[in-house]
Formats: sequence, C-alpha cells, structure tokens
Amino acid sequence: MTIEIHPATEQDAEELTPIAMAAFRNDVLNVKVEPILSESNPATSEQRAEYVKYRTERLRNRLTGTDKYWYKAVDVDTGKAVGLTGIYGPTAEQGAAADKPLPDPEANAVVEGVHAELTRCKKEFLGERQDVWYVPTMAVHPDYSGKGIATQLLAALLKHPEQAGQDVFLSATAPAAKLYRKAGFQPKETLHFLDGTYDLVFMVYSATKDTHN
Repeated sequence: MTIEIHPATEQDAEELTPIAMAAFRNDVLNVKVEPILSESNPATSEQRAEYVKYRTERLRNRLTGTDKYWYKAVDVDTGKAVGLTGIYGPTAEQGAAADKPLPDPEANAVVEGVHAELTRCKKEFLGERQDVWYVPTMAVHPDYSGKGIATQLLAALLKHPEQAGQDVFLSATAPAAKLYRKAGFQPKETLHFLDGTYDLVFMVYSATKDTHN
C-alpha cells in the first residue's frame, strides 16, 4: 500500500467527512457532543442524512479561509482519501468561532468549555503571543490506522510553522499524544472533562530547534 499526501480544499469536504466521522465514532467526548455519531444511536436514515449534511458543511467551513492548510492522505492503489488533517496559521480564525455551531445548545456548551480550557492553556504556556499555530484535528479512517499515515500527515503540517519559525499547540487524547511526542511536541497539562472521565493533553511544539531540549 502506498500513501500520498496532497493538499485538501473545500471541494474535498464531501469525500473527507465520512473519514472524520469514522475516526471519532468511538471517541467519548465526540459521542457525548454528537450522540448520532455512534452507530448504536437509534437515529432514522433521514436524521443521519441531515447529520452528514451538517458535518459536511462544517468541514467545508473549516477548509475555507486564509492561513489554513489542510491535507488529505490518499491510498494510491484505490485513489480514495483515507485521512485528513489541518493547521491554522496565526491569522486564521481559531477555536469555537471557526466552526458552525452545533444544533444542540447543551452540546455547544460542552464544546465551548473545551475551547475555554484550551484558551486558558494557550495563555498560560504561550502568553499573549499571536504568532502561534493550531492543529484542530487529525483523522485517519479506522481501516487504515496503525500504518503511519498520521505521521505522514503531521510531517506535511509542520513544514508551515517550521518555515515561519513559530510554535504550534494542540490537544490530544493520551493515545494520540504518543504520536505528537515522537514528532517533538511537549505535553504541558492534562485537562479533565465530562466529570473526569475524559482527558485531553495540551501540547506545544517549538519550531526553533534550540527550544526542543
């Protein structure tokens, strides 16, 4: 199997949305916020179709805008996309404001709570700096997990802040944090959500080599 990494645009939203959904189908926080994401959710086919439409529009919104760089992983043998990720530069709209709001106000409150904690950590560990980058997501279809695809996607992303000599921050689950640590990200704080049942690690990558040590 050969995987190639290509830039992704808003035209790719329809193809990439099912990948993003599949990648987080068993993620506790995502299912809490969007219960219909779970295959066990008793939603009708019409409700699922509306949800996919909503997710596609949300991803298209993420893929659109200046100072955003998105990539897709493509299986050369099939020509199909199997993964995606993106990075927002210093001038891109970041955080909850960058996404279309969820239909459920309670779910929106959970999302806003997560972003509030990320904002707090950003200020604590990066100060008032505006020259930092943000990785909003990393998704690989479960059928292709464990094949180094996320590593390839991450390498494509990091070229941008490295060329600019600027730092990057993100949040990751404990398993995903292992990938980022191998790439040079440093864990700064573990954040607890959903009454302590779900953790995210706030991590920072320093693009200047002398600050990696």
